[in-house]
Amino acid sequence: MGEILLRRMQGFREHLSGFDDFQIMQAPAATFRVPIVSGEITILAVSERDPTYWDFCFADAECNACCWLERETFSGIKHSGDLLYRKDLLDYVKISNELTEKPICVFISGYSYTKITRFLGTHPAMLVADHVDKILYIIPVPLDKATIGDAMICCPLVIKRDGDSIICSILPKATTDGNMYCSSKKLVTPAFPEAIKRADFTISEPQAATTEEMKVEKNDVAMESDVQVSDKRHAILTTNPSALPNFLTTGEAQVIRFGTGLEFIGNRAEQNNKSAVVLP
Repeated sequence: MGEILLRRMQGFREHLSGFDDFQIMQAPAATFRVPIVSGEITILAVSERDPTYWDFCFADAECNACCWLERETFSGIKHSGDLLYRKDLLDYVKISNELTEKPICVFISGYSYTKITRFLGTHPAMLVADHVDKILYIIPVPLDKATIGDAMICCPLVIKRDGDSIICSILPKATTDGNMYCSSKKLVTPAFPEAIKRADFTISEPQAATTEEMKVEKNDVAMESDVQVSDKRHAILTTNPSALPNFLTTGEAQVIRFGTGLEFIGNRAEQNNKSAVVLP
């Protein structure tokens, strides 16, 4: 999808050149915030007109609608209308501080009663722009029949102005409806009030990383070591200390028994295995 999206956006450089140094990535969370930047594109949709127009629209709880034909239904939202380049389609909106603080649905409409599933495989994209961090966030829009059935409109996103910013709520399940498409200021459907009901505009504040201070207490008393250091001049490695001749087990040699580990022997030990190596 990434290469297809970039290629399509290149065809609309007259409108989208301001995004040349933006990163494109998935939305950071189901609910996130972007600042309002006057005169700049806030939300856009890029698609291919196959089989037809993947219309990019807005609506409120009272089913008032803004679309390619009715571009200024809501104060503070200005729709671009359909912009074409070969078979590609661009629609975008610029949002200002005049926007109401009531929730607004962002939805897709299949032109002329086209099922949304027919756009599957054409890789359409809906994006939200953060002009401060220079990021375009991709909003997932379901296109498969298992998720949206025979829907002709699909609402995956609800936005709400909060002061100088827009809070975006990606719905856990997009709302849909059939036997309709948007081409006027009114589109009556329960999908819009239901989408607003599902929206969550609560943004979890990032938690500060908690660090535990590691305190090391110094003790003036020397710690007792379990390791015994031998001061003998020679060492004998053996699996059976009892088999060693007497001249090897004098006080000048440290006898070390090995098997599953090492064991330092005082003078003599009784074991059964026979093997020894004398080390200088």
